Amino acid sequence: MENLNQKVITALQEEDLDFEVVMREAYTLMNGVPTPNGKFNPVRVNADGSESLLSGIGFTKDFVPVQNRDAFSVIGDLAQLADIDLVNVGSWGNGVGVFAQINLGDMIIGGSDKVGKYLSIVNSHDGSRGFSALVTPYRYFCSNQISASINDARKSGTIVSLRHSREIGDRMKELSAELQQVNAAFDRAAVSYQRLAEKKITMGDVRQVMYKMFPLDPTVGPRGNAAWEKRIEAVLDRFNDADNGRADRMSAWNLYNAVQGSIQHGARKTSSYAGSVLLGDIAKKSTEALKVVEMVTLDGYTYDVAPEFDKVFGKLAVA
Repeated sequence: MENLNQKVITALQEEDLDFEVVMREAYTLMNGVPTPNGKFNPVRVNADGSESLLSGIGFTKDFVPVQNRDAFSVIGDLAQLADIDLVNVGSWGNGVGVFAQINLGDMIIGGSDKVGKYLSIVNSHDGSRGFSALVTPYRYFCSNQISASINDARKSGTIVSLRHSREIGDRMKELSAELQQVNAAFDRAAVSYQRLAEKKITMGDVRQVMYKMFPLDPTVGPRGNAAWEKRIEAVLDRFNDADNGRADRMSAWNLYNAVQGSIQHGARKTSSYAGSVLLGDIAKKSTEALKVVEMVTLDGYTYDVAPEFDKVFGKLAVA
């Protein structure tokens, strides 16, 4: 699993991710005496020998962590075939979760909106998820990022997931061949995004999506209403900007990116931000955005009646 090129190794070192994960025996206090309880905890071991606990959850001996170098060996395999474009390496929770992305080329949505096709490697050391390699049309942490990628990939067959078990070493060896099939599935799944780009919408559709995604809470008071209006205004600004004119403004694709971009970039950049984008609340909200846009833009969809919402939306939409 050491088939890594120098670019990948350097990226791991620069992001402080070139560490080892070991399983340490867990203990329970029995009459004040630490006693082995038959479980094991994942521990991060740094190059200088220092250690830090990655999860207090006890695992059985069957849990086998995937080392970061092993996880990213997939990138190293691809590097033997081409000069890879490593665009992103990051983590969350002190290395509890790690990810890397390489650009496999670009596709054009709606005739002019360039969207990169990325191989994303996602791995966790706390049992929250298995190792995943997926091909997506999104780059994490940029204007075109759509954090629902993992859920989308499951639906379209553009993901390979492995559990942290004793067989994972053998399965990792098979991964490159499977990713070739995943890449082909991605190309088929991209058709659905092209449909969004080709689907013409009205301001009624925009209003309905906003109403579904950002409902007005009558109990929040003036300060809450002001914050809500800023959220609506931010989405409308993104919608009207249409990715700096690269996307068709009155398309379902542009509407989706406006809503999702506001969800991602409007979130506070806390220590848990990366995890939230990939797997947490931001990811869930982004998944919901895609479903809502697809539903609202179906022919024959009936809009909700919402006079109070319309007062504010109507004012902001013409501002």
